[in-house]
Amino acid sequence: MKRLYKITDNLLILPLAAMIISLFSVTIFLWTDHDMRTFTIIALAISNAIIMIILFQKMRKRFQLILHAIQALDNQTLVDEQFAKEGGLTGRIIKKLKSIGNKIAEATELIVKIGEGKEIGELRYLQEKDGIRMALTEMQDKITSYNDQERKRNWVVEGVAKFSEILRQNYDNEADMGFAVISNLVRYVDSNQGGFFIANEDENGNPYLELIGSYAYDGRKYQEKIIYPGQGLLGQSMRDKERVYITKVPDHYVSITSGLGEATPRNLIIIPLLLNEEYCGAIELASFEILADYQIGFLEKVAENIAAYVSSLKTNANTQKLLQQSQTLTEELKSREEEMRQNLEELSATQEEMQRKQTELDGVFHAIDTTMGMVELGMDGKVLAINDSLLDIYGFKQKEVVGKYQDVLLGNQKKYDQILSDLQENKSNSGDFKVQSKSGEELWINASFTAVKNKDKKVDKVLMLAQNITAKKKAEKEFEQLSLVADNTDNSVIITDSEGCIEFVNNGFTKLTGYELEESMGKKPGHFLQGEDTDPETVARIGKQLEEGKSIYEEILNYRKTGESYWVSLVINPIFDEDGKVDKFISIQADITETKIKSLDYAYKLEAISRSNAVI
Repeated sequence: MKRLYKITDNLLILPLAAMIISLFSVTIFLWTDHDMRTFTIIALAISNAIIMIILFQKMRKRFQLILHAIQALDNQTLVDEQFAKEGGLTGRIIKKLKSIGNKIAEATELIVKIGEGKEIGELRYLQEKDGIRMALTEMQDKITSYNDQERKRNWVVEGVAKFSEILRQNYDNEADMGFAVISNLVRYVDSNQGGFFIANEDENGNPYLELIGSYAYDGRKYQEKIIYPGQGLLGQSMRDKERVYITKVPDHYVSITSGLGEATPRNLIIIPLLLNEEYCGAIELASFEILADYQIGFLEKVAENIAAYVSSLKTNANTQKLLQQSQTLTEELKSREEEMRQNLEELSATQEEMQRKQTELDGVFHAIDTTMGMVELGMDGKVLAINDSLLDIYGFKQKEVVGKYQDVLLGNQKKYDQILSDLQENKSNSGDFKVQSKSGEELWINASFTAVKNKDKKVDKVLMLAQNITAKKKAEKEFEQLSLVADNTDNSVIITDSEGCIEFVNNGFTKLTGYELEESMGKKPGHFLQGEDTDPETVARIGKQLEEGKSIYEEILNYRKTGESYWVSLVINPIFDEDGKVDKFISIQADITETKIKSLDYAYKLEAISRSNAVI
């Protein structure tokens, strides 16, 4: 039976055996009698039933094996070896399923490795020409390439962000900024040495590159380096406004020194700093390794940001320079205006108003004509025009002056020649002049001479503006005389402001007290001249009368700088301004120490006589 079961292991044998039995039964059926036919039919039915049972069991077993293999394939597990040994068509199907399952399992493991970025290693089941292996290998290459590109993009993005942050920092000077940029750039692209150059112009307007920062092997080098267009590789890049990249650097072009010796980098790149075609400078990097395309692309992106930063610095510097020039011009203008104000008083304010409001020019000239003397003089010195104010000062009439030489006004042709010479050399000329009126009376005028130029910018005539300062000169002379008296008298003279603070003391004050003018300025006399024996009541009377603005006559005990006491007789008179308010105080003090001592001695003697008479 086992032999028969083994023979029937092949599912094709069972149907064939059933067919043979059926043919044999038909033959018997045809050649036998009726009873034998019945037996034959029964035997045929039984044999066919047995065959069908065996066939069903065999098919069931085969389907179970195939189902197991399919389940193993679905679970991505290996097919049991004992099922893989099954022969026949079923064995071949199971072996094929096992091969597919092994390949799927290995492909799954390979996909995991690819996802983790690991090496594929040696494969057992997937062959080189398998579609799955070829697809996975291609996928790995694409993922590796994508990861590499992503790494490079991230490197570029992070670098651009880093240098944007570096450029946003505040630096004390260009050198610090240049070193910060180039040192970080050299390290970020794994170069060995670098230089940061910015474009400037010399005093003749010629462009050049100036080194503001260099870096090599963590060492900072300070040096001055100027490059002009066309000079060397940097000058070539500056002239052409293009990148220069060479992989064979000439010997001794640049060298890098370390503790191991000196070496020449073989690769050099120069990136121009361009902003809207404006050349702002250059970055020069030297390295032993060739730079990749993405590194060069990164340098060009950073160069754009650096160019924008440098351009901003230049704009700010030019703005500051223009602002400084404007401030300087403003200060010069103010200084000139102040000089004119001192010399011409109201004319300065009027001229300033003329500059702001050109439409009021006629009004300004009218104000000048009514407040100041004005005369126009020709190049030959003749009077072309003169206003009434100046005629009134001199006492002339128009016909007595117009057409005549200026010596009728200034009294000396040499004076006018010198004035004319100064004006032609663009020198200002003004001052006080001593002249004579028509009646021969001595006059003093303060005159300012201005050149009036024609359309060819040549001096055509001279405008003289004058003020009568005769009274001022007389007052100055009187003051000089009074000062001379004050300086040569032995009495102490003190002049204070309305608050009692010293503005002037004479030599007599210094001789009497020992204090110099510099020591006394701004102080009140009583604060440093009065002492412990000074009578408080006298001090109170003086203070009260000063507050009331009254004249004071007192005798008081003061103290010298040496601490020695002395007696003075003082007179204090208030000086009032035009509004009737106290403007100053003038005090004259005389030393009465000897007189006071004699007086006290006489009083003591009288007292002694009185005592002696009383005793008698």
